[in-house]
Amino acid sequence: EPLGGKCGVCGAARTFLLQVYAPLCVERHGVDAPERAVLLFGCAAAGCGKGDGCWAAVEAVLPSPPTSAPVDGHGCGSNCGGGG
Repeated sequence: EPLGGKCGVCGAARTFLLQVYAPLCVERHGVDAPERAVLLFGCAAAGCGKGDGCWAAVEAVLPSPPTSAPVDGHGCGSNCGGGG
């Protein structure tokens, strides 16, 4: 079955319409909060798209990348010129 599922009215596959970045609140979820987006799908079949079940929203969550210690000792990376 397609990611957006099938239309609840006509049964056609829903079409991807929009992706919205929707970050989680750092104060509530901490600095390691995952990245999040909401994907919106809708029915594009002729004469459809206005009834209940024609639309779907899917939450996409990616885990935060692991944090690592700086390699140069002062946190700027090797190209900053700050020595280390």
